[in-house]
Amino acid sequence: MKRLLVLLVAVAAVVMLAAFRIPSEAATVNGAAISEATLNADLTAIGKSAGYQCVLNAQIAVQTNGQSSTLIVYGVGSSQANPQSFAMGFTDGWLQELIRNELVAQLAAARRVAVGPADLASARADLTASLTTTLGQVAGSRYQCAGTAGQILGSMPSSFVDQMVRTQATFESLDAHAAGYPLTAAGLSAYYALHRRSFDTVCVRGLGAATSAQATTYRDRLAFGTPFAQVAASANQPPTVTCIPPSSSSYQHAVSLLAGVAVGGVSQVFADQSEYAVIQLVSRRPSTFAQASSAVHDAVLASGSQRLGATLTRVASTAAVTVDPRYGRWLPSPALTIKPPQSPPLGSLLAPAANLPRAQAATAALPTQPAGAG
Repeated sequence: MKRLLVLLVAVAAVVMLAAFRIPSEAATVNGAAISEATLNADLTAIGKSAGYQCVLNAQIAVQTNGQSSTLIVYGVGSSQANPQSFAMGFTDGWLQELIRNELVAQLAAARRVAVGPADLASARADLTASLTTTLGQVAGSRYQCAGTAGQILGSMPSSFVDQMVRTQATFESLDAHAAGYPLTAAGLSAYYALHRRSFDTVCVRGLGAATSAQATTYRDRLAFGTPFAQVAASANQPPTVTCIPPSSSSYQHAVSLLAGVAVGGVSQVFADQSEYAVIQLVSRRPSTFAQASSAVHDAVLASGSQRLGATLTRVASTAAVTVDPRYGRWLPSPALTIKPPQSPPLGSLLAPAANLPRAQAATAALPTQPAGAG
């Protein structure tokens, strides 16, 4: 599974950090420090990269089906050209990533799962592929990003990219360890041999419609035995057959739509970009290991990731994690998150007496009397 390290937070309010003096340790994880310098360097790297910010926005848009994509990065008075302060939500989101990554590194060390040069090379390719997938998902939309995945990564500090690659490699090595199949030719071949039918090339043909009701009509006619060519002709669409190998980026989507569908059967109606569609399974044919190797690699990681997720949740629930109070409070459950510090009520910001010590505030609140009154 190609994993993209992203900011796991929907940002709302903006709180400035520049006005605070942050201690040298932004957080600790079982005694291991995540320094202020590390956090600041990462924030600055992202803050100066319009391309990577666009990718983060794009992924939020994809995850929320376009309902949310606004990533507030900068504090008031700051910008990409002068990233001196950052939004608290953005800062906490990235600090969450660093805490999670440290937990994963510690888990890998405890399980003696090492990361070698081949793992790093594979992880770099997977990271680039993940970025490419995200860019493709938003191509042509208002979330579209400029540049390729390689150009975006190449524009960022190499130390930042190298750390993302190492984290990706650690995750993948742990996933493979949890799945029980190493990411070697022998390990992947063994997995393929046991799951050969999961990597068949599928050949399909589809019909699109402007409305769900029209697509349902097409599906019903096909399901009741009307020849595909006849339905396609009535819809003024060609009965083109497309074969999708397991190495295709659309393979998993097609397979999920055809789950439980026999050859000749049709999928349920599904949304496809700006229209609705159904697909008919024309045939399945075996793929060789060479044809399926990239899909086998992803399947091993996906299998291990399910197990690793539960393990990581359990490890996080018992880990000794501290976060500097200026960033907020660590909440290991139900998710690995930081709850930002509570902002003062807006009314108190407009009332000077509200910011005084209690005794002085009480005095300041007394009504004033004209001279000589009493």
